[in-house]
Amino acid sequence: MILSFSVFPLLLSSLLRASEAFDVHHPCFSFSSSSVSRYRSLLHVRQINEECAEKIILDDEHRNTHTSLNNGRRHFLTSTLATASLLIASPSIVSAAGESDYNSLEDVKVGGKWVSVKEQKEQNRNNGEIIGSSNELLENISYKGIPSYFSVYLSRILINYDPAAREWWDSKLNEYSLLPSAEIRSRLGKDFGGFAASVDDGVRQFVRQSAFDRKDTAVRDVDFELFGEYLMNIYESESVDTSRQIGILLAFLPEQLQPFATLSHLEDKLRKRAEGRKDIESLRRSPTALPVGFVENERNLLPESFLFAKESSSSKMFNVVPSIPLWEIGIDEEFGQSAVGTVFGPMATMSLSRRTPNVGFDVYKLLAFSGAAACAITHSVVIPLDVVKTRLQTDPSNYKGFIDGMTKISRDEGPKALLLGSQATIAGFVWYGLSVYPCYDLFKKILSELIAPEILTVHTNDIALIAGALASVVASIGLAPMETCRIRTVAQPSVYCPLGLFGTFTSIANEDSAIGWRALYAGFSSILTRQVIFGSIKFISFERVCDVIYSVYPFLRDTTATSLAVSLVAGGISGCLSSIVSQPADSVLTYCAKSSQSLNFFEGSRVMVQNDGMVALFRGLGSRCLWAGSIIAGQFFLYSVFREFFSVTATDLTDQFQLFVGS
Repeated sequence: MILSFSVFPLLLSSLLRASEAFDVHHPCFSFSSSSVSRYRSLLHVRQINEECAEKIILDDEHRNTHTSLNNGRRHFLTSTLATASLLIASPSIVSAAGESDYNSLEDVKVGGKWVSVKEQKEQNRNNGEIIGSSNELLENISYKGIPSYFSVYLSRILINYDPAAREWWDSKLNEYSLLPSAEIRSRLGKDFGGFAASVDDGVRQFVRQSAFDRKDTAVRDVDFELFGEYLMNIYESESVDTSRQIGILLAFLPEQLQPFATLSHLEDKLRKRAEGRKDIESLRRSPTALPVGFVENERNLLPESFLFAKESSSSKMFNVVPSIPLWEIGIDEEFGQSAVGTVFGPMATMSLSRRTPNVGFDVYKLLAFSGAAACAITHSVVIPLDVVKTRLQTDPSNYKGFIDGMTKISRDEGPKALLLGSQATIAGFVWYGLSVYPCYDLFKKILSELIAPEILTVHTNDIALIAGALASVVASIGLAPMETCRIRTVAQPSVYCPLGLFGTFTSIANEDSAIGWRALYAGFSSILTRQVIFGSIKFISFERVCDVIYSVYPFLRDTTATSLAVSLVAGGISGCLSSIVSQPADSVLTYCAKSSQSLNFFEGSRVMVQNDGMVALFRGLGSRCLWAGSIIAGQFFLYSVFREFFSVTATDLTDQFQLFVGS
């Protein structure tokens, strides 16, 4: 037992330092089909009071918050249950901190909404012809020549000038504030890249809708005239510098798409506002490098030393002065996902998304069915392995090893003996799958809502361990009596096999009138200990192994077949790891269950070690690793298959952010 309790904390310590999980999905960022037309009307009644525009001065210290964040990590909690108690009980970390005027990105000035991917799939299936034809018309409109750095710089403008986008970015800075600086940089880069991809989709939808309204087949400068006017109408009052920043943004467009009228209007406005505006020719000769640390802080915009102006007196084209070496390059990996690197930062190929916060009973019901089917099928297949493992534990003197045990059982008792206890096995693990998989997701959700984001980010692994432990407690309530029946049937087939499952259940309950039905839970403390350890390690190791595989081979996410293969491999590894850690508890469980006495975990372990020595705690480890590796690989594989079939995968349980301009 001493060895068992010394191995478990060491393994937990290593797991708690594993890489954090991340999910990337494929949402879109789109504009409503009638919004451009509504905005055309809106422009006629636009009134701008330039004298009343207030300048928003961002505090330098605040603007560089994430570059000076605490680089040290808090010590990991030494006990899973202690972690839960600390996080939930401490009022200083409950996530009620700071009521907000904005509900994240849903309150962006143009109007936004998180939309469920699952609901969109169902809508597309029900209205496929209508939606498909509308999307096809927009997709056929030519959209060429828009550089990625245009959308990336626009993203910087939004997180400066849109109050909701600014608050969303502040929440990310706070959420990651306790992580190491390198991890902060990686996560912020990933979030910004996804946001930039969403902005790019939004620009694309807006100008294509404008071209569609004009009955044109291509996006032209007039569409960006409308887009520039729209940005000014929404954000000009946020800062007196908005005109310069939007002018710089529009000057990044290629000549054939530049909105010359809007740019000329902005140039005249700035010339009137600025006393002694800098000489353009001297600016053209100025150094062209971006300010130091510009890219690393996504809030940075080009300072006042940068302007936009016509290329020459005879040219209509506008350039940014002093000139900037504008570049973009496709890269396979940037902050954990494929992206386009630009002079202003990354733009991911996949847009911003989040896990659906409010999952209803219908989803948990499908997760429960998927888990029950996966567990029932896989445990049915490995019943012979389970029989041999149990015999090695209950009657070790008759068998030299796993192969010898299987051979002797089949020869002496017939091949059917390898299926002993199958009724109890199937019934027990139907309940196990029915409860443990949805409960794991449910407890993760509940714990995540109770804990402040910055604490949750640091203790993601702890939360996974706690959720796995709590789910295993629920599963053990129904699994314990079935395990008792199974072990009795395998250990004493001549007594219990003729009785069947119900007869065995009744017989054990009537063995001792003083104990009654509690005899079915004779080994409950042992099975609870085993399942809590096994379940916690199983879930967290599966998730972390998947993370490692996808970080090395990200393309494996691209197809269902390869992602299922990853589930199979990760499940096998997590099963072996979990079986090693929980082996002593499993041995004690078997010993208590076959004993006619009612022994708790500690009593059973003491008696077992006294009688058979410490080696008894690891008896049958090889067969159990084979069993657990096979069973857990099959469980996660089939669980993923059924989730795919029922459309409740991680991607389906994702929200995508959409903008509805002018709505």
